[in-house]
Amino acid sequence: MQYNLGQGSNQSSSHHLRMGVNPNQLLKYKESASSKKAQRGRTRDLQKKLDSLVPNFDEVELKIGMFKAGRTWLQLLQDAKRHVLALSTTPEGSDQAASSSSTTIPKTIKLPETVLTQNDIYNGLLSSKSHFLLVVSDLEDGKLRTKSASEPVHQVTQVKNCDLAIENQYFHHFLNSTDVTVFLNGIATLKDSDHVEICCRMLVASGIGLRSAKKRLRIYLDRAANQVFVHVEDFLAQPEWPVKMWNGDHLREVSGVLMFDPISSSCSLQTSFQMMQKTFGAVSAVLTASISKMMETSEAKMALESVLTRFKCVKEFLLQRMLQIHVSHEADQDNIVYSVVHVKLKLPKYLDVFETEWHEAFRIKLDGTPYPHPCCPGLYASYLVHYDAPPTELHITERYLQFDEEKKSFTIVHNQTAIFTKDQCHYAGLLLNDRNELQMTHQIWQRVGDYEEQLMDLTRSCS
Repeated sequence: MQYNLGQGSNQSSSHHLRMGVNPNQLLKYKESASSKKAQRGRTRDLQKKLDSLVPNFDEVELKIGMFKAGRTWLQLLQDAKRHVLALSTTPEGSDQAASSSSTTIPKTIKLPETVLTQNDIYNGLLSSKSHFLLVVSDLEDGKLRTKSASEPVHQVTQVKNCDLAIENQYFHHFLNSTDVTVFLNGIATLKDSDHVEICCRMLVASGIGLRSAKKRLRIYLDRAANQVFVHVEDFLAQPEWPVKMWNGDHLREVSGVLMFDPISSSCSLQTSFQMMQKTFGAVSAVLTASISKMMETSEAKMALESVLTRFKCVKEFLLQRMLQIHVSHEADQDNIVYSVVHVKLKLPKYLDVFETEWHEAFRIKLDGTPYPHPCCPGLYASYLVHYDAPPTELHITERYLQFDEEKKSFTIVHNQTAIFTKDQCHYAGLLLNDRNELQMTHQIWQRVGDYEEQLMDLTRSCS
């Protein structure tokens, strides 16, 4: 398409199996135990080395430690801190260190309270390549706009097929859409407090898709600098997600013919479009492309004009009642999920018996590839499949992106989430209402027809 087990006796192995122990797991346990033992040995060697370099500042009354002069590990670290501070403020600190490494420094030495500036500490945290995930943001209209972040943050937010820098992004665009309100409400409490802790799900890059990882966000406000610092911690131990091999039968189960359900949805399509326009200056790329493609055919134009004349109704309302979308999800030979969308117009049975032919509107890869918006120059839509969705569902995050010509990177301006099941598609996102407040909107598209194999066979033969 365009686009060996450790050697051992059999008796031992069978004994392990009878006892309910997998030989593979036992081997991994032994290797892990051996690795941890070696790590502890290296740690002890480093501790002894540090003990030989750091002088003893205070006389230890209870000599219960394993280090020089009976120091404990905590006392050694405290002495190391004081020694570094002394060296950093003494011109000939290095010479003094050499001569005093085996002596006790008298208590009369006056040490400075601090030698590190606030920026030194911030830069140190930002340079971390391990567990420190620090985001430095500006507080802007109750939202956090990222200024800089540590390397691990870049790693978990970077999608392979989209050059997306986390700098200058609103941090909530990297959260699961259903948790954004919780996050923004937590940020609002910074008016009265300098610290808040929030638990929510962060959208973490996983291969060419995403997964929702539970995180604990410790957020601190520096009022003098009007900056916010977000320390991201794992809420629970996160499993290593294997590469998911997509099953064709599962993808077909969540494919089929969909029709908008105005009763189950939070608002009409027209209202939803108006809210999208107000939020990020455009409307749904999927529906825009679908309707535009449909209205290119003379058959659809004539039918629409005829029905409009007959029933004297609003065009948008009629389209909402007539538009049917056939969505097919499939995986290619590279295990990349893609979606093919066909559209047609069909009148409800109680009005008349009429329907057009199926027309292919578009096909997209769900791997983060940015696609130009059909009506808005400079705006792009990107689609990412979730690798941790329940087995009977398909979750997709739709991102709207603005391209920065100078930085040659994208900025997220809006997120929507689509959840496909065998019964419906739930399309949701936070949009600005007529009171300029963010409101979670829900579009429900009910399944009214099955996956049409013949239609897709024809599509494959033409591609």
